[in-house]
Amino acid sequence: MRAIVVAESYFGNTARLAREVEAGVAEVMDTELVSIEGAPEDLRQFDLLVVGAPTHAFGMSRPATRGEAVTRSGATGALVNRGIREWLSGLRPRPVGLAVAVFDTRVDRVRHLPGSAASGASRLLRSVGAVPVTAKESFYVTGAEGPLVDGELERGREWGRRVGVLARERAGSRTLSASAVYARWSIAWLGGSVLAVLNGGVRDLFLVRLLDEPQARRLSTLLLLLLLTAYMAYLHRRWPLTGARQALAVGATWVSLTLAFEFGFGHYVEGKPWSTLLADYDLLAGRVWLLVPVWTLLAPLVIRRVSRRAAAEPPDGGDAVDREGPDVLGAMVVRREPAGLHLDGVDDPLDGRAVVVDVPDPDAGA
Repeated sequence: MRAIVVAESYFGNTARLAREVEAGVAEVMDTELVSIEGAPEDLRQFDLLVVGAPTHAFGMSRPATRGEAVTRSGATGALVNRGIREWLSGLRPRPVGLAVAVFDTRVDRVRHLPGSAASGASRLLRSVGAVPVTAKESFYVTGAEGPLVDGELERGREWGRRVGVLARERAGSRTLSASAVYARWSIAWLGGSVLAVLNGGVRDLFLVRLLDEPQARRLSTLLLLLLLTAYMAYLHRRWPLTGARQALAVGATWVSLTLAFEFGFGHYVEGKPWSTLLADYDLLAGRVWLLVPVWTLLAPLVIRRVSRRAAAEPPDGGDAVDREGPDVLGAMVVRREPAGLHLDGVDDPLDGRAVVVDVPDPDAGA
């Protein structure tokens, strides 16, 4: 998979943040970073687009706000007539189905006010057919010229890594259609029913000889819950569920099939009366079998959420691994070298020694 991080930056804060976001995504897939000046209009070669922009007047920048920024800063080489808004509107072909994630920078003291660059960019991306992999994210600066609030760079890297994981998971699930994933999970219910039958056999052959019947039933229920959890976790690794709705649909299907089998087989094949079958669901009598259908309904959703959260956590040591190849920021090639970060032909702008090619953000200090 391949990702591109596009950053519209002014005082350097969004650029710094974009580097950390790019480093996080790069732990998961090949990634390149470009400024809005060098952003391509054809994104067909990429599997993930990450957009970062400063908030201007509670939204994306406009020519007027960028012009004001140029006047205030005296910066040269800025694209007054092109920001994230104009670039996204000019994408050809439209990025239909492209996985995207959006972040912005905002002044900390107005974080609770509505409106942000990320909100506008998210709406614009959805309008052209792109598909968000996670909710938009805001990062905060202390004032109009920055710097970033303490901890935001670290949060940016972790957010980038989470975005990469979610995009990879989405791409993996797209190898099968949603209907194909659902069909496989539905067929896999047979495996769960086999586990239930085996668990019942263990209870009748061994547990009832070691424990009294109520204890044996409770222990058997607990064992079955553990077996079903492990089995569903395996299924999710093999056929990742594509969304919360699908996870609930799978759970409901499994419950329906389980109840149909339990009551149909028990009554019509084994000849058990309905009262005997229903007795297992009597919580007042100390029966806990009701936990099995309840957990069967919810387990796919819980497993999906837990696996997504666990996948998004950084490994011990936390830092991204170094990788070979150039990083691109605008028209300048950035290479990681043992002695530090260098730019071909100029000093490192993140150290404040280079000519600023972007313009200051009058609102978010980006």
